[in-house]
Amino acid sequence: MNGRRLSTADLCDEFFDVLRFPDLALRRFGGVPAGAGRAALVDLDADNRILFEVLAQSGRGKALVVRSRSPACPAVVGATLVALAVKNDWECLVIDGALRDVAQVRHAPMCVYAREQRPFRLRAGPAGRVLDQLDLVGTPIRSGDLVTVDEDGIIVGRPSRLPPWLSNGETAIERRSPRRRICWRLRMFGVE
Repeated sequence: MNGRRLSTADLCDEFFDVLRFPDLALRRFGGVPAGAGRAALVDLDADNRILFEVLAQSGRGKALVVRSRSPACPAVVGATLVALAVKNDWECLVIDGALRDVAQVRHAPMCVYAREQRPFRLRAGPAGRVLDQLDLVGTPIRSGDLVTVDEDGIIVGRPSRLPPWLSNGETAIERRSPRRRICWRLRMFGVE
């Protein structure tokens, strides 16, 4: 692809017939404006401990999509989980729910989008779970689908219906430099 950057709008123009569009208004919270990766899916009721397990795994080439079904709408992700995602090379986080620690997450060298922010977090309750398929605002997403998100929105595509260069995640989304990631982690934990 020779480094050409494709936005979600560009991808919609070229591949509209094979993409799906969750009707989800997201706000950018991370320091990288766009991200793309193969979907890993988590559904939460009232306990986000499963996110620590999922984000502790290598996230290279993956986008974590989290659906929160808690009626109180607490934050399901904060600076600690974002730092874990950065450490393990996750491409982006897409949260159908709330996020907290906005001041720290703003400087994270990764793509983080969420529906809203809240200062309070989830409390103990029913455990979350990793899913093979998730319905995100009426749009089915399967584990392994290509998820692309930027300030224009989120799009989802089945890799088998997309060109090989795109289904391999080569959307030329801006990559974060290792030095910037290390510096951010040090600042995050109070080391200058």
